[in-house]
Amino acid sequence: MVIVMKKLLDVGKNLSSDTIFIVVANLTTLFGVIFLNWNLFSVLFLYWLESAIIGFYNIFKMVLSPTFPKDFQVLKNYGNGQIIFLKILLKIIFIPFFIMHYGLFMLGHLFFIYFVSFSSYIFEHGGSFPNETGLSFGIFIPISMLFLSHGFSFLKNFFVKKEYLKTSVMALMATPYQRIVLMHLTLLFGGIFSMIVAAIMQSLNTEASLKLVLTSIVISLFVILKIFVDINAHLKEHSPLSSSQ
Repeated sequence: MVIVMKKLLDVGKNLSSDTIFIVVANLTTLFGVIFLNWNLFSVLFLYWLESAIIGFYNIFKMVLSPTFPKDFQVLKNYGNGQIIFLKILLKIIFIPFFIMHYGLFMLGHLFFIYFVSFSSYIFEHGGSFPNETGLSFGIFIPISMLFLSHGFSFLKNFFVKKEYLKTSVMALMATPYQRIVLMHLTLLFGGIFSMIVAAIMQSLNTEASLKLVLTSIVISLFVILKIFVDINAHLKEHSPLSSSQ
């Protein structure tokens, strides 16, 4: 317990305006789970959209950043004109390539979270998919907050603090994956755990109202865990010692 409290105090000392924005944006999701009874798919789909936002801003980072790292030794064999041409050419190649492979990753990820969220229904109905996913228009509030949160961080850290001078297009090709993979592993484990809890309650003929409450509690706990994972990833990404940003 003492270790947990110490960790919370350490995190609190590092809360900047952009970090607070992240917490507030994620708390809107928690509000939806607790008070609007959002299901598992709604939460996973929301954070899937957040991954799309991360990729969206990463494209602008790639446009602003140098093509190569500062210590890229291969460039010493070329003249200034050749280097400029090579930098422009590779940006024209790398940015569309990132959009393509990130888009394919997002498509596969969407199918995966859909299957995880509705696997019990799919198995019970002979492989057919549900007609309703449970998504509501209320999801636009947290997704707007997440979009603004990442936008604020982009302007503050990458543009104003000139983090684009510390990275390169080559490094940014992989940067989004480093953050979203850990974030979504946390949520997917939470999703699988909530499915197990729901299955146990169903086998015990638990009342629907109690089942809904317990499922919301489980999802809420993992949303809170996701917030801490997100804060840690954000602080690491924008640390002065970070070589990628």
